[in-house]
Amino acid sequence: MSFETGLYEQLINKLVTNKLDSLDCQKFHISETPLDKEEASQYLSLYLATLVSMADTLEQAINDERISGDMRDFCDYFAEKMEIKGE
Repeated sequence: MSFETGLYEQLINKLVTNKLDSLDCQKFHISETPLDKEEASQYLSLYLATLVSMADTLEQAINDERISGDMRDFCDYFAEKMEIKGE
């Protein structure tokens, strides 16, 4: 699978990197571990499921589906590009 880093991926990578850099290393153990394709798919699926759940909660809280719809669209797009989208 060839995958170019797009705008969303760059944004997510930057946000995650900034958040990890801001954590207190005395309180948290942070490490990098290589993942095989199956493990990566499981983690990405969990991440996307969490985003969809957050979109549902947001929509209920503000009674507006515009932002939550964008979040769901992103999840669909990302899952498709990463070839983890279920049928």
